[in-house]
Amino acid sequence: MVFEHNLSDITSLARMYAAIARLLDGDLDAVPVDERALGRWMLSRKAHSGVALLAGSFSRGNLGAGVELSLHHKRQGEWEKALEIWQAMVEGGQSVFAAIELAKHLEHRAHDARRALAVVERLLSWNLPASAKLRGDIRLRRERLLRKSSPRRMSAAHRGRTPPKARA
Repeated sequence: MVFEHNLSDITSLARMYAAIARLLDGDLDAVPVDERALGRWMLSRKAHSGVALLAGSFSRGNLGAGVELSLHHKRQGEWEKALEIWQAMVEGGQSVFAAIELAKHLEHRAHDARRALAVVERLLSWNLPASAKLRGDIRLRRERLLRKSSPRRMSAAHRGRTPPKARA
């Protein structure tokens, strides 16, 4: 009985090893695979082929692969590539993740509060279910962007000054 169990384990490990080897060689039809998870794993092992895997999966409609790929580009400082993915995700569907990342990029890196506000307004128009914390975070972002994009603040910024704080 023990011998049969051990034999079964060894046979399973050999089949699993063969399937993993084929996957790593790029044969994605070897076994059913979660391309997002495999791509993330490959990137964690510094395998650049993970980028191609995630890009291909994203182009076939896997938004999760787009999330992983955009975060990889963000970590690498490849802002244009990350931005392109976030924009595609916002345009192509209702991705809360992409809308928030795009708004953060526009606000903090592009210094374009008005465009960031437009993204947040679009996100709010989707009326997607969200946790109370996420709703609060989006509301705070919207309020900050409204302040930053106000005509008074914008004109003061163009003159090189910070406007005085509004009285409460």
